Amino acid sequence: MTVEFQGPHFLRRPAEAVGIRIFHRPTRLFLRGPDYTDAAALHLARLTSLQSLTLDGTNISAAAVERLRHALPHCQIEHRH
Repeated sequence: MTVEFQGPHFLRRPAEAVGIRIFHRPTRLFLRGPDYTDAAALHLARLTSLQSLTLDGTNISAAAVERLRHALPHCQIEHRH
């Protein structure tokens, strides 16, 4: 799984070093592999800050992807089998 966080990268390390999580809203997410199923899609639907979601070789069904597209209308979703 790859997560990209919002905010300037030069601030991220100092903030995390002292335990401050100011970059907690992922904007891009890349999930690869069969371990991701429709159950994961339920959790993904709550990530309203997502702008880009790539599902590569997952076991997330086409129906679940359509539900994600409805739940995240501002997110570009790419579903690769």
